[in-house]
Amino acid sequence: MPELRRPSGVVVAARQASAPYSGPALQVGDVVYGVNRQVVTSVAALKQVLQNLKPGAPAVLTVEREGRLLYVPLELD
Repeated sequence: MPELRRPSGVVVAARQASAPYSGPALQVGDVVYGVNRQVVTSVAALKQVLQNLKPGAPAVLTVEREGRLLYVPLELD
């Protein structure tokens, strides 16, 4: 794995068909650093932030993918 931009984040190890969002927002190997400018440093923190969002609410993930920093839109089901 290449060196990361930040010292902490959540690595996407697998995708589940039952994920509570629409679209191909995340890919295996992505590192999620935040949701709507809220920093996430663990799976528990990521789950908590996503659970606090209402279905249909817009969300933008800060993600590192293949060495590039991306802002990935996500729509919760």
